[in-house]
Amino acid sequence: MPASSLRIPFDKLWKSITTEHFTDFLAMFLPDLYEQIDFAVKFSFLEQELESVIVNKNLRKADKLVGVHLKNGEEKWVYVHIEFENSANTNIKERMYNYHTCIKEKYGQEITAIVLYTGRKIPQQYNYYFKEVFGTSITYRFNTYAIIQQDEAVLKSNPNPFAIVVLANLYVLQTYHNYPKRLELKEHIYRLARERGYPDEKTHRLIIFLSELIQLPEDLEEQYRTYITHPQKVDNMPYTTHRTRGVIDALLEAEYGKTYTEVNATITKSIVFLFSEMKLSVETIAEKLGLEVAEVLKILRQQKLTKRRK
Repeated sequence: MPASSLRIPFDKLWKSITTEHFTDFLAMFLPDLYEQIDFAVKFSFLEQELESVIVNKNLRKADKLVGVHLKNGEEKWVYVHIEFENSANTNIKERMYNYHTCIKEKYGQEITAIVLYTGRKIPQQYNYYFKEVFGTSITYRFNTYAIIQQDEAVLKSNPNPFAIVVLANLYVLQTYHNYPKRLELKEHIYRLARERGYPDEKTHRLIIFLSELIQLPEDLEEQYRTYITHPQKVDNMPYTTHRTRGVIDALLEAEYGKTYTEVNATITKSIVFLFSEMKLSVETIAEKLGLEVAEVLKILRQQKLTKRRK
């Protein structure tokens, strides 16, 4: 895709990975609350219930509203609002106050709120809402986290998976229109995610998030795909490890609904058909399927079709 057509769905990606790994999210962004939560009790994701209330008040759909239970037996609500702001001119502070009012009205619960600023700018009054009318005033403060202000070295030393998520977002902000540098950082953070030693499922999910967030023009995306499928060409990392195959399976299944094994079987059948039935040369097959000649030859040898046709 041309660089001008890149459209990164920041909100959608952040909401998705926050839902899937909410415990890690709390540990990363609300550590004091995290220490008080009773994780034996399941979270309650309530933003869908809240939607009818905020629509009636002409508010945007809530990003996250989650009920958690504390170790002391109390129940608290955590409202997580994630914003991607390209401009410092935003009404986020007033919206946060209005969301607080709606949640309090519907549930009668106290609320802990946080805004993640995932863009390159943050508003001047980024962490509170204030209004005064003839000596009567309201001040509403909420937690914030601005990705553009984070330190790369600190994130790399943080074992929480969301440090990888934040780092990926930071790299996007740092490489605005510098796509060769973005490719370099995308490969770097891919290695970092793999080396963390997370469970395979979590590693796969992170890799998919990185793939979607750190977008590149199509020619550079092709280089990235080559890198993750042939890492030994770049840094001598093992090509056939369990984790590598799992990552490729996850990426392919998410994008095309097929695992690597299924896709590879289809490619093998295509090569055998083009070589045996259509009588095409190895070079022509490689060109038509977008493969290296060596890859086509390898598959033909595996199928005991080793006679090369010019």
